[in-house]
Amino acid sequence: MLTPEFLHEAPEGLLELYRETEEAILADMARRISTYDFYIPAAQWQKRKLEAMGMFEAEINKRLAKLTGRSIQEIKELMKEAGMETIANDDRIHTMAGKKCPPMEASPSLIAVMNSGYRRTAKAFRNLTRSTAANASKQFSKILDQAYMQVISGAFDTETAIRNAIKALAEKGIESVRYPSGRVDNIEVAARRAIVTGINQTAGDMQLARAEDVDSEYVETTAHAGARPEHEVWQGKVFKLHGEEPGYPNFYEATGYGTGPGLCGYNCRHNFHPFYSGLSTPAYSDEMLAEYVAKDYLYNGKKYTEYEVSQMQRYYERARRRWKREYLMQEAAGLDTTESSVKMRSYMEKLKNLEEQTGMPSQHNRMIVAGFGKGEAGKSQWEARKYYQWFRKAYSLEGQGMRKTLASYYDMKYNNPPEYKLFKKYVLSVERGEVSPLLGLSTYREKAHLIDEQLVGLRTPQGVEIKDYSSHFAGRMIGHSAPNKKYNRTGVSVEDLKRCITHGEERTSGHEDTIMLVGSGCQVTYNPKTGVLVQTNRKDREV
Repeated sequence: MLTPEFLHEAPEGLLELYRETEEAILADMARRISTYDFYIPAAQWQKRKLEAMGMFEAEINKRLAKLTGRSIQEIKELMKEAGMETIANDDRIHTMAGKKCPPMEASPSLIAVMNSGYRRTAKAFRNLTRSTAANASKQFSKILDQAYMQVISGAFDTETAIRNAIKALAEKGIESVRYPSGRVDNIEVAARRAIVTGINQTAGDMQLARAEDVDSEYVETTAHAGARPEHEVWQGKVFKLHGEEPGYPNFYEATGYGTGPGLCGYNCRHNFHPFYSGLSTPAYSDEMLAEYVAKDYLYNGKKYTEYEVSQMQRYYERARRRWKREYLMQEAAGLDTTESSVKMRSYMEKLKNLEEQTGMPSQHNRMIVAGFGKGEAGKSQWEARKYYQWFRKAYSLEGQGMRKTLASYYDMKYNNPPEYKLFKKYVLSVERGEVSPLLGLSTYREKAHLIDEQLVGLRTPQGVEIKDYSSHFAGRMIGHSAPNKKYNRTGVSVEDLKRCITHGEERTSGHEDTIMLVGSGCQVTYNPKTGVLVQTNRKDREV
């Protein structure tokens, strides 16, 4: 038997090699993109690109060939370690049942199974190397063409086109495997799947070969919290290897052993061990299995299972790594790294908030990016702090007790949704020039509360209930101080708005999704489907 912990930790050393290689290739791509001349004629561009692609693909093949050699040697060692551990664990149970178990090295059937698993996994890694080299080259060619078209069409300047290209590469990583469904796995994801699946399948096949040798008929699957929903139905249960009988379903039919989605399949951390009726005690009670799938984790007011929380963690971890990659690529290309620094800090805070609320620690090894050390971490944190200091000043947030630290910002974002919603509307109004930053968030909040208290909930003459308002509506209501001239109009009083919303005359607004109401002091446009107030203007004539 292999434990879920063993299967989780086993590939880490090998995966570190793949992370280093991926980051090196991405940084090389970024450097190459930043040095291209995007203003040459198309024919000359294609010639230069093809020459560069030849050199680039040769460099990728060289890197990956070296990596594959090291990988296959490590796979051999991992297979041996996993095989010896799983057989030793199973043999203890077989021996207690009175079975005679020869040493692994004296069992031709076990050695044959382990060698077969090793060859199968080594072949998978060689195929992975070939597909990665081919896909990475195509990926780079496509990104270069997109950047070239963006520049020559005049849609973007060179720096923006380069930044867009780097963003696209950083988001996806090096494409390794492309499935018929359209899903693409990057090189690290594909390598992890190949290692875990190869080790687990080989160990499982060895266990079944040993069971055949000693005439053992029953097995019990392992169980762990955070299992996939489709694996929850069979984890921690006892099965019969040949046929079935009451209380003991058939092992292969129930668990899907031998298939990609089943037991010991793609990225599966379940395994199994021998079970002898009358001698063995089930390792998992019904209470334990129920606890594994219970929604015991509270996050932002909702309850989740451990699996659901782990999926959120994996998403945030992948996002943090993605922005670390982009930081290094922007640095290699000589671009400003502020955005990636801020995004990294954002996802770090999201992970911290999730961990504090649920008590489930994140997996820091999944966020490691080769080349991103203490120096890069310190510089990125400084850039993030500098950005938020500017942000507070730009939006007149200082001295209002809300955004003095990043921690308080994210506390509002994740733990006070109404305040965060109001804050986003204020920021959008300032960015559009509808509201002056000198107005300040506190004054904007007062006006917003007036809308919530006196306008939301009213019904129009058509019977539509007002449920919300846009930032544009709030800016038009406030008026007066708009920096943008087209928005710099006289504000509208709450009293005039109330009369207009409840008794205004309906007019066409010019947009099929909205209706205009005209009153004695103002006019209001709203969406009848959503009940959202869209905009308003002062109107000084009688209707």
